[in-house]
Amino acid sequence: METLLQNPLLAPSALLLRQHTAGISEYELITLLKDQCDFIPETFAGDALSLFRTHFLLFNALYQLQEFWLNEGHGYLKIEALSIQFFPAGEQVSQVQALVAADSVELKAYYQNMQNLTETDRCDVESLLDNFWKKYVASDVRLNSLTVLELEDPVTMVDIRLAYRRKAMLLHPDRGGNGEELQLVNEAMEQLKNYYR
Repeated sequence: METLLQNPLLAPSALLLRQHTAGISEYELITLLKDQCDFIPETFAGDALSLFRTHFLLFNALYQLQEFWLNEGHGYLKIEALSIQFFPAGEQVSQVQALVAADSVELKAYYQNMQNLTETDRCDVESLLDNFWKKYVASDVRLNSLTVLELEDPVTMVDIRLAYRRKAMLLHPDRGGNGEELQLVNEAMEQLKNYYR
């Protein structure tokens, strides 16, 4: 591992990941690392900046391990917040190949650039969190709007327009429909138009 960038979470993360063959969540991994690494705050969830730094260092270590293990032929490390799992070489080859293909190159590059850690301050973290919640709420509104139009993912704007026209015709008061329900359909359509701009 001498070719890897120095990150104090590399060695303990590698050990823990090989011990948890069924996978482990980011939260569980950080909790276990807390016992082995003095610099992880005891209440790492309390302060947004220290949480970001802990998260960033962990994901930097994970992406380094992923690349190292893959290049050395040891296996593949699947990295998701809710499930971090090491797949040894030779096991479930087709599944591992699909995971490699699905990797987010941009996300990996973000965590491999240590300037993103050193140059991110408290205001940046607050902005990242605000943007996350805006996207989360927008996604929730989107799903609710799809439900009103009786649609499910995956869906295109063409599908949305067709469903909207169908529902609007059925619910229009001039055709014996319910005006209040039509208003909900109109609001759902507006939300979806805003989302897909």
